[in-house]
Amino acid sequence: MGFTHLHVHSCYSILDSVSTPLDVCLAARSISSLAIAITDHDNINVWPYLLDAAKQTCIKPILGVEFNMVNNTKYDYIPRVNNQLTGRTAFHLTAWAISDAGTYSLCSMLKCRQHMPNSEIPVITWSDIANSEDVIFGSACSYGLVPNLILNGKQDEALSIVGKFLDIVGKDRFYLELMAHGLSTDHVIINGLLDIHKRTGAHLLVTNDVHHLHVSEVLIRNLLVGVRTNGKFWGIQNTGDLLLMESPDVLKQRLSGIPEEAWTNTQRIVDAVHYWHPCIMNTTLRKVGIDRANHWIEWARTVRPDIVEQLPADAAQRIAQMPIDEQSLSVIQCQLSNNSF
Repeated sequence: MGFTHLHVHSCYSILDSVSTPLDVCLAARSISSLAIAITDHDNINVWPYLLDAAKQTCIKPILGVEFNMVNNTKYDYIPRVNNQLTGRTAFHLTAWAISDAGTYSLCSMLKCRQHMPNSEIPVITWSDIANSEDVIFGSACSYGLVPNLILNGKQDEALSIVGKFLDIVGKDRFYLELMAHGLSTDHVIINGLLDIHKRTGAHLLVTNDVHHLHVSEVLIRNLLVGVRTNGKFWGIQNTGDLLLMESPDVLKQRLSGIPEEAWTNTQRIVDAVHYWHPCIMNTTLRKVGIDRANHWIEWARTVRPDIVEQLPADAAQRIAQMPIDEQSLSVIQCQLSNNSF
């Protein structure tokens, strides 16, 4: 079975992953994959570095992104399971470019994102999806619109949304992503997606929402989530949800009984991808830097010393090398300056 991880985050998912593009490519090769996709949150800054790392490791790169999308411009309120205080008004949507035209479509979609009321998150709309070319979309993780509806017991609405995707982009450009992270909610989403597959014929696709390559990265990301959210959240608390790049054998155990097409469809997407001169958007980023990394760790020590005690010895050095944009940096600096220690 030729299996490829198609839903992977890198350190260019700002403060939401630690892995460098080269780390990701090497990890993919270590589980005998011949291709890899990186789908960072709301940006494609990783693309030139992924292309370079893929060349170094002789692996085929798949250029992607994970957007935030809205179901309509009125921002419907849909609460999340196990978090009744916070509703999601924007939902994740995975996207992969299969050609140069596809990369230009994704670039255009990023440039045209809108800021909706009551949200600082720039989003894409159904119109953006409809106007795309040579882009394949995936239902994403539990933060995606379809899985979120399933989790909230709205199976018929989820079915309707999938039907809308199929009508707009066609059956071969939308996939239902099956993920297994060892969570109690996994089977709810999987069963809901399998039901929709049977009723619509929508393609299935095994992915996993990979944020880490090693447990040490989980520990660093826990701190970064705390920094990014001003101490409201501190990353993964459930050891069954490490968001690791698992081998096909491990995923096979977790997803036993899944139709074979869900596995072979990863290769189907890989085979469809061909780039000659992909669109590359240049965004000015800076490194976090060692002084700022140490400052974040010391701040966290005053709030969650247990998180800091678990950090690997080289945590500050690894954080220091991570890219960050000026807006994120400004927000964090403002938050931390209001929390003296």
